[in-house]
Amino acid sequence: MTRISPLRLAKSRHGLVLPVAAWAAFAFLAAFALEPLVQQAVGSFFYWHDVRPDAWAGLHEYSAVLADATARSALVNTVVYVALTVPLEVGIGLAGAWVVSRVRRGKRLLTAIYVVPLAVPWASVATLVLGFFNAGGVLDTLRADVFGSHQLVLWLQDPTLAFVVIVLVGVWKGLPWCFLFMLAALGTCNDEVFEAARVDGARGLSFWLRVVVPAVWPMLVFVTIFRIFGEAQTYTSVALLTQGGPANATQLASTYDNTLAFQYFDFGQASALGTITGAALLVVAAGGFFMLRRRPDVFSGELLGLPGRLVEIVSATFRGAPVVAGARSAGTTPPVSIGDIGVTRLNFWRSLRRSVQWDRRAKAGVLCLAAVVTLLPLVGGLPGGALHPDLALPWSVVASGLLNSSVLTVATLLGTVLLGVPAAYVLARGTSRLRSALFVVVLFAMAVPGALVILPQYQEMSWLGLVDSRLGLVLLYVAANLPLAIFFLRGAFASVPEGYVESMRVDGASSLRIVTRLFVPLSLSTLVTVAVFVVVQVWNEVPLAATLLDNQALYPLPLIVALGTGGTASLGASWISIAPPLFVFLASQRAFQRGMLTGTLL
Repeated sequence: MTRISPLRLAKSRHGLVLPVAAWAAFAFLAAFALEPLVQQAVGSFFYWHDVRPDAWAGLHEYSAVLADATARSALVNTVVYVALTVPLEVGIGLAGAWVVSRVRRGKRLLTAIYVVPLAVPWASVATLVLGFFNAGGVLDTLRADVFGSHQLVLWLQDPTLAFVVIVLVGVWKGLPWCFLFMLAALGTCNDEVFEAARVDGARGLSFWLRVVVPAVWPMLVFVTIFRIFGEAQTYTSVALLTQGGPANATQLASTYDNTLAFQYFDFGQASALGTITGAALLVVAAGGFFMLRRRPDVFSGELLGLPGRLVEIVSATFRGAPVVAGARSAGTTPPVSIGDIGVTRLNFWRSLRRSVQWDRRAKAGVLCLAAVVTLLPLVGGLPGGALHPDLALPWSVVASGLLNSSVLTVATLLGTVLLGVPAAYVLARGTSRLRSALFVVVLFAMAVPGALVILPQYQEMSWLGLVDSRLGLVLLYVAANLPLAIFFLRGAFASVPEGYVESMRVDGASSLRIVTRLFVPLSLSTLVTVAVFVVVQVWNEVPLAATLLDNQALYPLPLIVALGTGGTASLGASWISIAPPLFVFLASQRAFQRGMLTGTLL
């Protein structure tokens, strides 16, 4: 019998660690991210008894949802809300990233200012926004002191104004995501392309449609999909600010879905509404990832099928310049004199100086406006005494919430990294024929609408006996953050030079050693990026914690703040809740931006 040496046996065992860990990660995704979605879709075809499907209902629940005026209103409001917030976030984020990327000094400070909303938990946002828009708040004070108007504007009691408020809050909170992603995308672009376009006379809309947008196209599509999913699942801001009112004017699909499930206990209609919304989001995701394959070329003159001639006409209209018919298609060049050349050069340098001066003024204006818009909502608590708050809450309650939030965040981060690293390595460097299918699973898990599957997630935790426990929350948090972590780490691992890997293999290193000694050290920036994402997401989360937890001793700090929204009791806790995620981002800003460059679609 052949005897296997202990060293060879150890190497073979080490070689099995990564595949086993990777398959464990994919099984975890299937169990805690995809299974609730399937469970919800199946449950929408049944009548329910208590909290379990009981009898086959066919399409009855879908008919009931579509016949429900509130449900129809919620679906329409969701479409309008997404159609307003996402273009504003992506457009302003791209413009802000373009301006900041061209600034020579203070780039880190500006980036830190513009991402402040990202670090503010939703519960604290609600507290500050209420102090901003409520009667006697910041806006009323400004109108009285500056304009002498003492007439109160009931922002949150008027249907139209209330919808405007939640749109503004959604844009303010989601804009930093677009800014950071687009800043990373612009950091990978060749500035010579932009300069060449400027020299060739590209200005205004033509410059953006022909040069900038094609240069950042993959990231632009990804960010748009990412924000569509984020805004379509908006729940906390509506639940804390307007509760869907007045007159269901701010009722969204996610808020009404949870109302059907946990207030009316109509689990069948809740499942049907969640399935309709989730299916629509998956279609959007599929269309978006298809658009990634149709990246327009720089200077191509086409964008999403828009003819180049139409781009020229629109651009000339915005510039106020005449459009010469057939100027490019004539195929002939008019005679040019020496005088014409001199006049052309003079006009070129004059226009260049004017454009440079305008660019400087525009940059300064955009930076100042963005800073004001970013920081202005934070003064919402000042009239209520946010600088010298009366906590009213016992310090023991605040300390307990801070400890619970820290435990949940650290445990989720460890679980996400331990499962994400082997899964990303297998997708980036594995030889299995199932890599493409597994990557589709990861993308599909990224598209799972989290706020719309709280009901099946609650049922799953109930079956496992993990309701009202930190472990149940951690499992669901890891399932929510793992797909994005795998997505980023896969890109970073794929960029590691193959020569380094081959050298370590020749030296006899196992796959586990290669990952821990090569891939992880070279991808530390991406790991920092993933860590920041996890900290922000877990620290901001409220709906799932409010649904799963009954024991107040387990409440995280944002949930404690949410339960005291609007009163001075939550103001001090709000500032305490803001500090940890903001500190994490500021401390890791440089590594975070490097990780965005190596772990993205580009």
